Amino acid sequence: MQQKRVAASTPSLASLAAVLLQIASMDELPCVPLRPRGEATMRALNYDFRVLCRRYRDGNAVTRTDREQILHLIAGQLHDMGFEDLRADELEAEHVEQLAQRWIGEGLVVGTLKNRMTTLRWLARRIGDPSIVEPTNAAYGIHTPRGLGAGS
Repeated sequence: MQQKRVAASTPSLASLAAVLLQIASMDELPCVPLRPRGEATMRALNYDFRVLCRRYRDGNAVTRTDREQILHLIAGQLHDMGFEDLRADELEAEHVEQLAQRWIGEGLVVGTLKNRMTTLRWLARRIGDPSIVEPTNAAYGIHTPRGLGAGS
């Protein structure tokens, strides 16, 4: 069975002219918000991290997802620590040190700390400044408990 097509009503030329005259008589055009009020925008650092993750797709899908989530967390924590207008290429050793101290203070498990530091090293290589993150976790006071090393 064929469906009937309903013709869309076309506004008359007179009604369009009336609307244009009304707009022309306004002192200022009404401002239409780009997004609903209260909806958060993406911070610049979150955006930078997302772009880097999409550009450098090394590792398997789970690794890439975990990395992006950790970087999102890091961006939020740096913002909370007062680094509000930070961009990825402005990341410094001071930021890494403060993050490491914060995480140790939160009492995170050593494995979580190591994963986050690995993500920071990946980030440092991608922004072209691997020297902002020390090569060992011990430099930040992150030590593997005895008996839980690589040989165990």
